[in-house]
Amino acid sequence: MLIRKKLKKQEMVVSAGIVDMNNYRLVSYHEIVRATAKFSESNLLGAGSFGKVYKGQLIDGMVVAIKVLNMQLEQSH
Repeated sequence: MLIRKKLKKQEMVVSAGIVDMNNYRLVSYHEIVRATAKFSESNLLGAGSFGKVYKGQLIDGMVVAIKVLNMQLEQSH
């Protein structure tokens, strides 16, 4: 899973590994589904060989991009 979040005009990229969880909050799958209107095509920002990216708005108003990886592809594992 890859999470992108902007903090104070500084972009931070998080990937698998050791992460300081004080700077991040957990977002449930349920909230992601709600934020993207069940991954509605109207919220689709783009699609590529590894998956699709959706725009979403969390309950607190934060606008986020959610990347859904196509796990059927060998390269995405």
